[in-house]
Amino acid sequence: MKASAVVFGLLSVSLSAQATWIVDSQGGGNFSDLAVAIAAASPNDTLLIRNGPYPGQFALDKAIHLVGDAPQTPWIGRLSVSTPSGIDLSSFRNLAIDYVYGGTPMIYEGVAVGAVHVLNGASASFHHCTLGRGATPSTAMQISQALLVEGGNVVLNDCVVRGNFGYSQWPLCTLLPGYAIHVSYGSVTIADSAVHGADSNPVAACPGFSPPGVGILAWNGTVRVTRSTVSGGLDQNNTLADAFLVAAPAVLLRDPSATFVPATTLGTTVFQPATAADGAPPGGAITCTVRSDPSLPAVLVAGLGLRAPVSTPYGPAWLDPTANVILRIGFTDAAGVMAATIGLPATAPTNLPLTFQGLVVASGGTDLALGAPAIVQVL
Repeated sequence: MKASAVVFGLLSVSLSAQATWIVDSQGGGNFSDLAVAIAAASPNDTLLIRNGPYPGQFALDKAIHLVGDAPQTPWIGRLSVSTPSGIDLSSFRNLAIDYVYGGTPMIYEGVAVGAVHVLNGASASFHHCTLGRGATPSTAMQISQALLVEGGNVVLNDCVVRGNFGYSQWPLCTLLPGYAIHVSYGSVTIADSAVHGADSNPVAACPGFSPPGVGILAWNGTVRVTRSTVSGGLDQNNTLADAFLVAAPAVLLRDPSATFVPATTLGTTVFQPATAADGAPPGGAITCTVRSDPSLPAVLVAGLGLRAPVSTPYGPAWLDPTANVILRIGFTDAAGVMAATIGLPATAPTNLPLTFQGLVVASGGTDLALGAPAIVQVL
């Protein structure tokens, strides 16, 4: 009878846009079933969710706003978020969610999420959030990354991100580490936050421990870190893993306010420094920079790019060695930056891809390190 009453109510009530509806698992609101409420809501409606567990998998195929009825924090299972246009904005506030998978713009405010997967060019903004291990009551999270970015732009502000424990991948019992943030493609900006790789963990039914996770793993794209701490996880011998691993063509931009534990030197596990450049039309000028630690010897080189990197003693070079031009030799300044400007002739062919790459002496050492490349086109 109760379910019939809910269905009858859905048929007899017109849900107007931008309305607020109460979801109460105990039956004290407009809906007791979150899935029914999501299906009935119109775009841009708000669902005010009262305290209680809401297990299961829920699909958001429209832009709606899920808000926990403070001061309680409702617990939701898994959400997949998509909209027909791919640009409509959904938001989540004051909730605990096991897993969110989405390819549309999302805003998170005061939310605890066990794992987030951002893909397909989506944007996601997190403020005062907790991601990863310990964020929700769920203990069976088979997703090692707290934040996985496969295309899109993500901003983390005033957040804590912890890698979920690694686990075994069948059938070969492959043990996977727990990265806090994995950037496969896209950009991530981290400010006023703390990022921790997962500690080693004994894996059931498999011999040994899962490997400890790094704080940030980037294979492609750009990661910016400011006023934040990034640390690796501990292995079973209490040895820290790397704070970050960056492989070209990914770029890591950091400033002196960022702290990495353990401190990572250039030219070891990180293809540093980071290189950046702006595009310009024929007759204009391109300003390019190399960013690293302050007051280090540096060289900034420009030339045509290669389809694949060439291995060198200093790291992978993405410049054609037959057509390189040294733009500047000097030292990075107090902010860790050295810049140079190259003028383009008025007859420069448009859509010409140019590559810039920096070479810097590692802080506290004598080894050189090649930066990840900046690739631009003449506009």
